[in-house]
Amino acid sequence: MNKYATSFRAWALLIALGAVHGSWAQEPLDLTALAAGEVALNDAYRSLRGRASGREEQNMVEAQRSWLRSRNSECGLTPQETANKEWPLNLSNDKANCVLRTSRERTLALTHRESVAKGAIEGFADSSQLSSITEFTLPVGHSKGKWYAEVSILRGIVVGADKVGFQVGVDNVNAFYAIGLKPIAGPADEKTEVVGIAMDLDANQLRWRGSVVPSAAESSAALAVNEKPFSIKVKANDSLAQWLSRGHVSINYGQAPFRYTPPAGYVPWFNSPGGRDDLSRGLIPAYERPNGKDVDQTARAFWQWLLDRESVNNPVRDRDGSLCHLHQKGAQWFLASAAAVDGIERACTVPYGVNIVVPVMASMFTAETPEGCKVTSELAKLSPYPIHDSFLEIDGMRFDRLQDYSASSSTCVPLDVAGRQLAKHANWLGLWVTLRPLSRGQHTIAFGARIKAMQQDRRVAYKITVR
Repeated sequence: MNKYATSFRAWALLIALGAVHGSWAQEPLDLTALAAGEVALNDAYRSLRGRASGREEQNMVEAQRSWLRSRNSECGLTPQETANKEWPLNLSNDKANCVLRTSRERTLALTHRESVAKGAIEGFADSSQLSSITEFTLPVGHSKGKWYAEVSILRGIVVGADKVGFQVGVDNVNAFYAIGLKPIAGPADEKTEVVGIAMDLDANQLRWRGSVVPSAAESSAALAVNEKPFSIKVKANDSLAQWLSRGHVSINYGQAPFRYTPPAGYVPWFNSPGGRDDLSRGLIPAYERPNGKDVDQTARAFWQWLLDRESVNNPVRDRDGSLCHLHQKGAQWFLASAAAVDGIERACTVPYGVNIVVPVMASMFTAETPEGCKVTSELAKLSPYPIHDSFLEIDGMRFDRLQDYSASSSTCVPLDVAGRQLAKHANWLGLWVTLRPLSRGQHTIAFGARIKAMQQDRRVAYKITVR
């Protein structure tokens, strides 16, 4: 039995009996949910581990320990905060909400997993909740300055007969500067290959370091700079979503100590306003399927929400947020864009626990004839390349490399909603980002983008109250 399971059950009982007081008394329901969540997590882990043996069980234990370290880093937990067996009782609201969210996600991954882990590089995760991808881009980019980050890859993935091919580097949408990883054994006591990436945008130079870097001659590159910011990118020929979700491939942008010492004058790729791993707490990665929907399905649900109403209630025309509650249902809560020239700021109250969907850019094109639809159809096929200057800010954190969240429909089809034909021919493109549930309280969200070819410029700000 997990050594924490008994204490968590007793803790849950104390909460149910009203024995917990102090700063948490104002939100007893959340604390009860937190206790129940930890019990469910331990039950799921013990059940899964009970069906494994030998190496499989060892893999499972190591994976769970790795997840706990990742959870503690993501939620900003210190060793002192987790030393006591009843440590969750003393957490701040933000940290407790983070623990609740991550524990629920982990419980789902353990509960719905179909088979026990097979081998060190398989790990375990609920692959049904993941989309198939071959590349991943960190959503934070830079256009100037000197920046450093590291990409870690479990050695078993790049060594062996069935190795997966990886490319690691930086990307600015128009170009990808990368090195391919060579299979190499490396020191026996190191389980991961680490590639250091040092990007100097003042001198337009990129350098790599690490045991898997091919050679000194191939460890640097000159960057061709354009208007779009550079960010870290990883490509693989197989199973990248699984590797990322299990932590077998990870990007250290400054949330943990670096393996190598960054060159003089270089700073970590991302420093959150709160000084913690806030980057992973905000956006749900595009390869995950929140509420069972991938980015394309989320985009289609957005259009259905937006168009299934009378025009007088269209949320795009909402000037102050008075319409933002209409037609919202389930675990998704949609925001709406607006023309940048209008300078709109909306105030909305959002229920606690929902996933806010942000349409950073959502553009639909309609035409009366098939010929009129051809031009926009070709534009949609190019998505996300026609989208420029996209950004999303959440409580001061800025994300500006969002192409992984692109979706489009290039086929010209009739636009029918609720039995009404709104257009004979239509197609669309855009960027839809799903957020992790925000903590209770006040938040700010701003977003926008441009499609230069169509002279479209979107920008809007929200003041969100989560209750």
